[in-house]
Amino acid sequence: MTVIVERKRSRPPTQVLRLEELYVDIEDPMMKDARRDENGLELHVTDSAHDFKHLLHILYDGFEYMKSVKPMEFCDLASAARLAHKYSIFSILNQCLEHLEAFFPSTIDDWDKHESLRAPSSRSFSPQNAIEAVILLRSLPPTGPAGAMLPAAYYLAAQLPSIVISTGARRVDGTLETLAQPDLDHVYALQKELVVDAVDAHSAVYKGVPEGCKAGLFRSCRAGLERAEKDFRRAAVHGDPLGDALRLEIVGLAGDKYRVCGPCIAALWKREGESRKKIWDKLHEGPRRGEQPADSGKAAGGKAK
Repeated sequence: MTVIVERKRSRPPTQVLRLEELYVDIEDPMMKDARRDENGLELHVTDSAHDFKHLLHILYDGFEYMKSVKPMEFCDLASAARLAHKYSIFSILNQCLEHLEAFFPSTIDDWDKHESLRAPSSRSFSPQNAIEAVILLRSLPPTGPAGAMLPAAYYLAAQLPSIVISTGARRVDGTLETLAQPDLDHVYALQKELVVDAVDAHSAVYKGVPEGCKAGLFRSCRAGLERAEKDFRRAAVHGDPLGDALRLEIVGLAGDKYRVCGPCIAALWKREGESRKKIWDKLHEGPRRGEQPADSGKAAGGKAK
């Protein structure tokens, strides 16, 4: 099958697909506007060249082309998933979703395992991609893999500055993605909840000297923990309780400044893990699991640059 994509200068810009009629279902609704010429069928579509490039690469070369060219990036997977969903190419859509699960996992263990994908230095994902992710996942059936990934996407969107959440973010092809009002309301509410969750996690970790403390005669874990709780209290007021801030605090407690004993450190790690699990489970309750909030059946449409 030969597919030729041409870019037409128009507003909005369109791509022209030239298709061999032998390989096309002429009864498909998307082909109703196709025109015949001596070269086959010509179909004008408004999808971006960037999106089509990655979809066609996958059609011809499979997902291996990404590994050979550059690390697998969210924007490329989202492009292919968007068009695979639009044109009902379910085999590619399912493969895209499998790869996207690394960015938006459904378990806390996988969230920690793939932390490097979301790191500031990552080439695969930038924070603003969370807006595009929410819109993409909301456009897919909520009972499938997309519904399981949506809570993590909401969480990452809630880490963005309010101005970015309200005005949206541009995809790599220049399309502006803006959240629908129900999603905006949900993300803003989640931001506030996550600040409370972070403070609660801080309090849970420093709630007292754990049983089994082995502090010697010349040091006191109680004094060290009380000092650490006071020192880090202000820093606990943030909206990223699933991040590494609290974990980095615990790592530093064994040093000369706080001198907390090994058994107490181990108990604090357990408390921190329990707090993270509690936050993760709450994140996946109710509409965050992919159920549609009221009046939000459609994700906000993209606006051309």
